[in-house]
Amino acid sequence: TPHGPLVEELLPGARPALAVAWGGAQPGDGVAALLRAPLARSAQELRAVLAAHHEPVFVFAFADATGRGGRQVAGWLPERSMPTGLVPVPGRSPWYDWRGRVSFDAMPYEALGDNGFLIAADNALGGGAAIEWWWRSGERAARIETLLREAHERGPIGATALAAILADQRSAAAPAR
Repeated sequence: TPHGPLVEELLPGARPALAVAWGGAQPGDGVAALLRAPLARSAQELRAVLAAHHEPVFVFAFADATGRGGRQVAGWLPERSMPTGLVPVPGRSPWYDWRGRVSFDAMPYEALGDNGFLIAADNALGGGAAIEWWWRSGERAARIETLLREAHERGPIGATALAAILADQRSAAAPAR
């Protein structure tokens, strides 16, 4: 179909016709960009490589030897007239049809800030196009940021302190013991 292959026979109990569209079926090559990524010599060069990335859609966290870095969404994401709520939508309705690909320049990107660190945990990545995405609550990222700031106040942060931060399992939403 114009919306992808019909798959309702693969799903027990599915009654209406169900077609599945997938960005990976669009023209492009996801493997080649991923193979070039480790060869990038700077954050700017890596972002240029990620612009060619096709599938799967990832959020990349990166830094280079000069201290430049960031988080970047890369991959083939559909541009739509209306959001879908990330649920199946009626194929007969043109409002949900893909109008093409969200451009790389419109993808969410966050540069490494002046504080010298960037957290890539469960926190949303703002900026860029309004892309439907399942971001989690950000509680883990907030906890990591608190621990990093506390460690920084005590002086340089070494590998042992970073390991302790990564091993921390406390949730701000959980009751104190």
